[in-house]
Amino acid sequence: MVNSIPLLDKVEYGGQRVMYHRQDLHSCLIRAATAEDREGKPVTIRTSTKVVACDYINGSVSLDNGEQLSADLM
Repeated sequence: MVNSIPLLDKVEYGGQRVMYHRQDLHSCLIRAATAEDREGKPVTIRTSTKVVACDYINGSVSLDNGEQLSADLM
């Protein structure tokens, strides 16, 4: 055995541990972010683009191609 995580008796962050397969979590987040039937405007997912700066106070990011993206996060 390479690694062992005692899931039943270890409590951190105020709750029991939950493990998800990375791809399952990724799929769930994509569905939620792009859903038409949820509150707010669905997002556009970009790939092959690197974030080079993040301004979390103003809700904006700068991409490596010079593009600036912002959103109302409240």
